[in-house]
Amino acid sequence: MSVIKGHKARELISSSLVQVSDTDTIGQVLNVLLEHKFMSVPVANPDGVVYVFVDCFDLVLFILSRVQNGDHDVYELPVSEVIETTSSQYEQVNVDDDLMEVAQKLSGLDGTLIHRVAVEEDGRIISVITQSSVVKYIARKLRDISLGNKTIKELPELGHTDVFSVDETETVQSAFEMIQEKSVSGLAVVNADGKCVGKISVNDIKLGFESRIDLFNMMNMNLVEFLQTKSEIHKLGAIHDTTKLGVIARNIARSGIHRIYVLDDSLAIHRVITLTDIIKYVVEHVE
Repeated sequence: MSVIKGHKARELISSSLVQVSDTDTIGQVLNVLLEHKFMSVPVANPDGVVYVFVDCFDLVLFILSRVQNGDHDVYELPVSEVIETTSSQYEQVNVDDDLMEVAQKLSGLDGTLIHRVAVEEDGRIISVITQSSVVKYIARKLRDISLGNKTIKELPELGHTDVFSVDETETVQSAFEMIQEKSVSGLAVVNADGKCVGKISVNDIKLGFESRIDLFNMMNMNLVEFLQTKSEIHKLGAIHDTTKLGVIARNIARSGIHRIYVLDDSLAIHRVITLTDIIKYVVEHVE
């Protein structure tokens, strides 16, 4: 049974397109992201042509840098100013493209890390396919093939062992600066013994969107305090290598997390598996 090859991109389209204009203010774009619980949103020029994505991480880094320089009216600036400071990758696919082609773009196999693609039909953008939506699709298909019953221990090529971590005594802002520096989307949080006690990712930025004050309070928290604000399902995101791939994919799809850590019996991390890793593995090993 084919997991993705032979299927069409249109099979992953489940909702109408939400987009913003590059003339909208940063505050307006943040409100759209918060209302729809999005991490990113497509941006159109004044002619209505979508040409880039802007995400929460870009916005927060821009806001923090401006406020630290004394610009407290940053929320009234056009989002185009944020776009000018980012190197966001923009890719699009056709609604009738093979899903394998879409997965290849999101797999990182060409050396470019892309988290989402715009979907075009008849010359206009109609939707967005994210890595999360691809993994949700894969999770459903894994129920019907033997790969879904294989444990992580049986799949040594899945994920990677170069795990970036941050000490629990560091601040949230320090963690996000490290995320930016390492060009990753998340970090494991460890204690003085090197044991994994939680995780922090760009997805957590949404916790600071309730109000402008909350955002800055969150950035000044140490990670021990920060982890206490997170729900149990998002707090750790860790498994043992006896867990089956199908279970992992379904848990990731259901919870909305973007990475999961593989721990040994002492709770030390020896592997991390991300959305990119799952898509890459399926592209390389499964049709």
